[in-house]
Amino acid sequence: MQNEDDSASLLAHLPDGVLMLDLAGAVLYANPAAERMFGAAGGGLQGRTAAVLLGLDAAALAACTDGEICEAAGTRIDGGSLPLELKLSPMPMATGERRHAAIVRDVTRQHERDQRNSATDERRRKHFTTATHELRTPMASILGFSELLLKREFDPATSRELVEIIHRQAERLVALINQLLDLARIEAGGVQGLDIQPVDVAGLLEQTVAALHGLGQNQRIRVDVEDGLPPVAADAQKMQQALTNILSNSIKYSAEGSPIDIGARALQRDARPMVAIRVADRGIGMTAEQQARIFDAFYRAGESPGVQGSGLGMTIFKEIVELHGGQAAIESQPGTGTTVTVWLPAAA
Repeated sequence: MQNEDDSASLLAHLPDGVLMLDLAGAVLYANPAAERMFGAAGGGLQGRTAAVLLGLDAAALAACTDGEICEAAGTRIDGGSLPLELKLSPMPMATGERRHAAIVRDVTRQHERDQRNSATDERRRKHFTTATHELRTPMASILGFSELLLKREFDPATSRELVEIIHRQAERLVALINQLLDLARIEAGGVQGLDIQPVDVAGLLEQTVAALHGLGQNQRIRVDVEDGLPPVAADAQKMQQALTNILSNSIKYSAEGSPIDIGARALQRDARPMVAIRVADRGIGMTAEQQARIFDAFYRAGESPGVQGSGLGMTIFKEIVELHGGQAAIESQPGTGTTVTVWLPAAA
């Protein structure tokens, strides 16, 4: 009697689900973990069949290999799918009858992680392929023009012009490599790489605008922050980097002297308290097709004379925002300007 009580107590506290099945596959017993897993507490699994719960009929049960672990497409009582890792063992009883013990483990989170990792790996492969092409262009210029200087004599003006081209291409190469390293660090670090703290939005915007002083046009930026705005849960350094990328684009792709507005408001979004930060310019704007690709690595929506860029700024911006549990949206019309909105969770 004591052994039976001990066994029942052990099964009740196991984190994995345990089902006892008869030869036809009907559930005779389910421990609490299995009931929670399938969404049927209080003995609600008894009498249900392995064919419904596990996708295994009587023939499959009879053919099971003792201790073999396999994947199964489980089904919850409410009809929801339940990816499972399953281990079946025949159980001869003292009475001579045979039963099956099924140990089940919910692998939903593992599947989600695998899918995320697969998507990340595919994105990295795409980034690497495109980066190889993007790096080759300035490198070819540097090698070609430096070889010209080494093999031929030019007048001082032409020589200086060639050296300036080499210098510009070298700067472009360094900027591209730095942004590739930034993107790689952000993707590799994930959420664990962020230092999430309550961040004052007004202070964040002030520091971001002040850091743009080197571009010489930060006086165009008008800041409007709602009074009593709650802090956001953010890594201040990473979020400043994301906002800098947006403001830099607004400066580059709008006429000198035209205003750029950045504002912040508290609101509810998806039933969560959030803060919306909007950056609006009156620049060249984008078509719907350009907007659809704006977050793609190395994509540049407009080739304006004198505007330098790697095409990675918006990709890095989106990665940072999504790692914060935020969302981003773009509204734009050709010739009228672009508005970028970022929604960030308010700090608890």
